[in-house]
Amino acid sequence: MKNLFSAFVAMSVLTVVGCSASSKANQGEINNREPEKTKTYKVGDHAFGGTIFVINEDGTHGLVCANQDQFANASYNECTDMMNNPLYHDKDGKAYFDWRLPKVWEAYQMYMALHLINHGDFSSSGYWTSQGPSSFDKISVVNFSNGLEFTSLKSDTYRARAVRSF
Repeated sequence: MKNLFSAFVAMSVLTVVGCSASSKANQGEINNREPEKTKTYKVGDHAFGGTIFVINEDGTHGLVCANQDQFANASYNECTDMMNNPLYHDKDGKAYFDWRLPKVWEAYQMYMALHLINHGDFSSSGYWTSQGPSSFDKISVVNFSNGLEFTSLKSDTYRARAVRSF
């Protein structure tokens, strides 16, 4: 029995040493590879389910808006409840499930970076945001005819364009 136990311990040590050496060899292969180049993007590019409207300095992270309005005449609650329903997104947008209404500054960025240059097929009407006054029944809307923010009742109806981070 003692010999059997000694043989088992010896085989275990060989297996661990073998795995460790193999691991170090694989790490050497990985470290010798050239780093992959990260793809960069710019405002107006179509990627990640929509159109990029905010991008960081190195072009690797930012915000995209859906390629189409999700709602043309809906209340705030309807928009927030159904924002991730694939029925309201185009082919590219259906692949993502983290869509949300934009913050006020994000809606304004969509207006400035895309709508003013006729990119993104926006309407010249009000778009819901996810921010508003400290009131349970009101929320901010950004008017895409002039870029101004105003407050509206959540029961009123406006357009909605989804956004997501990448």
